[in-house]
Amino acid sequence: MRSALKSCLPPVLCGLLMACGSAPPPATAPKPAVPLMIASPENESAPASLEARVTQAANSQVLLRFSVETDGQVKDVRATLDMLPPDTSAAVLAAFASLRFRPFLQDGKPRSHEFIYPLFFGPDAVSERTRFFCRHQKDLYRPRSRCEIVTLDGLRLYRVTPPYPESMLSAPVPGAVTLGFDLDPSGVPSNVKVLKSTPPGVFDTAAVVALQQWYFETLDGSAMTATRHASATINFTPPSGGY
Repeated sequence: MRSALKSCLPPVLCGLLMACGSAPPPATAPKPAVPLMIASPENESAPASLEARVTQAANSQVLLRFSVETDGQVKDVRATLDMLPPDTSAAVLAAFASLRFRPFLQDGKPRSHEFIYPLFFGPDAVSERTRFFCRHQKDLYRPRSRCEIVTLDGLRLYRVTPPYPESMLSAPVPGAVTLGFDLDPSGVPSNVKVLKSTPPGVFDTAAVVALQQWYFETLDGSAMTATRHASATINFTPPSGGY
């Protein structure tokens, strides 16, 4: 189940962007296709909150295609991959249509544009979401959070770096938060606690939310067998030119 979206996404994208058959080429060269990008929500926690409202015993995934209007509203949302029961899927699509996304900019002006967006449900939703977005970082449209894959202490880490909080932009200061956490065989940090923060309390929430999205796995794909305690520091630097 874990690999469903990973294996389905390339042919889905291929079918959405161009015909994958062996039709003869046109007499004149077509204009280059605009890549179908993954939308970036205005509120990055909104899709995760939607996923959390759906209770699934097994891992399930939905890949949505839709238009983002110039004001960020969703239009014509439909599923191109859907592993949910029909009634649950209908409710998810209705709820998703109320979310807002960052409009596509062309020559500095917002334009209506088609995007895709994946949703994950079930016990491994957090780790599946993090791995997907890390692996497809280059396909994200103007994301605020960054995700990178690094090696740390003999493990592969899918690391989410949060954006500088908008609430601090009027009086920006740099900061750092050191967090302690437990890492069990699931690969998802738990029992996250703030060990030190500078300035105190200012960036704590953003740091904790980011760390809870991290995912660790062994380099050879074997299961982790022991729980370990670890710590990490997340730095916050005021943006020089906005997001």
